[in-house]
Amino acid sequence: MKRMMMIAACSLMLPALAAETATLLKEDSLRAKPFLDAPAQAKLARGSSVTVLKKQGAWAQVKTASQSGWLRSLSLKSGKAVLPSSSLAGVNTGRLGSGKIVNTTGIRGLESGKAEESRALSEAKFNAEALARAEAQVVSAATAASFAKAGKLKARQLAWLPEEK
Repeated sequence: MKRMMMIAACSLMLPALAAETATLLKEDSLRAKPFLDAPAQAKLARGSSVTVLKKQGAWAQVKTASQSGWLRSLSLKSGKAVLPSSSLAGVNTGRLGSGKIVNTTGIRGLESGKAEESRALSEAKFNAEALARAEAQVVSAATAASFAKAGKLKARQLAWLPEEK
């Protein structure tokens, strides 16, 4: 009997153990259901902390201090993140959860007939070392402007590409 009570208690704690904290990378609407056209219950500010209860496709069911609902997974970063103003870590990479899940939604231009590209995308893995190497290349706007001036580069406006028909 004691063993059964212990098993029951552990099974009740599993959802709490599975829940994780995430931080909003940008302001987003907390929705009643996991759809863009679902009613918005509240606006959550960039940097807000939420508890992720469940993941479903491109959506995460979350809980705030006062309510629960659905957010787009691409709006979240796992853990209590310090949001940099200009860092590759702040770029929406589609990572959610442990940081080892790559989330891809709405990839324009990727056709199912391109098997090699599709396979490479489906086998994508998070690479912390590659992210660190890329972030090491970040320079300030002043450094970039100095580099451009030394190379006698000039800013030019380019026209947008025409829309596909």
